[in-house]
Amino acid sequence: MSKETIVTGSISLNLTRLDVHDFRNHTEWRLDLGDPGQRIVCLNGPNGAGKTNILEAISFLVPGRGLRGASLLDCKQHHTVAPWTVSAHGHGLDGPIQIGVGLADDKKIIRINGQNARLGQLGNHWRMLWLTPLQDRLFAEGGSERRRFLDRLVYSLAPEHGRHCSQYEKNLRERSRVLRDHPHDHIWLSALEAGLAETGFAITLARLALVEQLNNLPRHQTIFPDIHLSLNGTIEDIVRDNGGIEEIQQKLAANRRLDQQTASNRLGPHRSDWRARHLGRDIDAADGSTGEQKAVLLAVLLAHARLMKARIGAAPILLLDEITAHLDETRRRGLWPLLADLGSQIWMTGTESSLFQGLEADTVFSTIGTA
Repeated sequence: MSKETIVTGSISLNLTRLDVHDFRNHTEWRLDLGDPGQRIVCLNGPNGAGKTNILEAISFLVPGRGLRGASLLDCKQHHTVAPWTVSAHGHGLDGPIQIGVGLADDKKIIRINGQNARLGQLGNHWRMLWLTPLQDRLFAEGGSERRRFLDRLVYSLAPEHGRHCSQYEKNLRERSRVLRDHPHDHIWLSALEAGLAETGFAITLARLALVEQLNNLPRHQTIFPDIHLSLNGTIEDIVRDNGGIEEIQQKLAANRRLDQQTASNRLGPHRSDWRARHLGRDIDAADGSTGEQKAVLLAVLLAHARLMKARIGAAPILLLDEITAHLDETRRRGLWPLLADLGSQIWMTGTESSLFQGLEADTVFSTIGTA
């Protein structure tokens, strides 16, 4: 990840109007927040009303598969063949922007300021991060979800990271196929391993840089714990020992026979993992209670938002699904001023508006009824 010069100005990223059509349980849903847009939006309503679906719709306005990781077809309404669309007006990194995304003929369509656009252009305007209830035990589950979360943090600061990850995964699948079907095609394997070494090295450098930057942030005396992150794996050891692309490529070649026998790829950033330590209690986050794990996860998210604001002049739009779950009242009330201080837009969901008592005045509450 490149080391940007710290920005002294500040940009507020926000949506001023959101329109959702034929997306999951919402046939038509609109919220007009005015200009420059409310900073905090609370969507409340009973379970099953579609609050999370709105956050998911918003998450498709940036690159990726959204906060559920769902396919485009999964987001269609079951009772209609109509394509779904999500469109929004607001302010992005370069000023006022209008973005629309949707599904047409089973393909993703993107329009920016009324013009057809490519997927790569989608990441130039809004930056978003999200937390969902499934992530509350991120530190206690398998490493794949943690890697996905970390890569989204990296991507929000370094958009080229997404391209590197995509190319790496493509080459990784192809290498597995060639090892299975054409294990003696050394020229093909060498070409794939050269690509894996190059993108794997770039991915690892970017992850290590972010972890270092987050660890070096000034400590904030808040209700949320101070944290220390670590990133571990064989490829990280190579990079820390000043190894480079050539050494990674050599090790990949040396692993061919064993990788073929085990039908795996034993070396690369797809095998890495990161952990967070709760410094106040001097324990690994995975060893804490569910509430402590969520507090650590929020500490990571808030630290990253502060870093992003310092580096590019704008904190990300945050989508926080059922954010009050597993938070006691003290931590809940301590969260609100920290979110407000970011200066960017925050979307939150909850079953009732009373969960958000103590929020600042610049908040809009929208009740979503049952479908």
